[in-house]
Amino acid sequence: LQDEAERKAKERQAERRSFLLAEKEKKKEWVNNMAAEKLKLTAKKQMSREREAREHAKREEAERIAQIEKDTQRKLEALERKEARRLELEEQRARQREFMERQRKAEEELLKRLDYDKMEAARKKALAEEEERLEREKDIVQQTKKREELEKFE
Repeated sequence: LQDEAERKAKERQAERRSFLLAEKEKKKEWVNNMAAEKLKLTAKKQMSREREAREHAKREEAERIAQIEKDTQRKLEALERKEARRLELEEQRARQREFMERQRKAEEELLKRLDYDKMEAARKKALAEEEERLEREKDIVQQTKKREELEKFE
């Protein structure tokens, strides 16, 4: 009877050990599964962060390109205004030269018609008018330069 009791006790103990081992294996498997799940989540989060970083970099690059295009357009417009102003001044100078040439021819015509004293008075008057006109032109050019400098600073 004692042998039987010991044998049954050993069987129960073996069953208990087997059950505990199975439980330990289940727990180990559960821990491994949780670790794998945590790794998956970490990898997903990392991929998400990397994707967000790439998207952010793309947005920043697009903004930078847009700013460069905007600056380039502004510079181009400033150059176009400057060129238009240069052409306008060139035309103004051409008109001045033409006016001076006509005035010179008119003076020559007057000189032919008038005697010396009258010619001298007419010449002095024309010089004074020319000097006044040149002063006005000079003032206009200075004002234009100031305006161009102000436009540059804008």
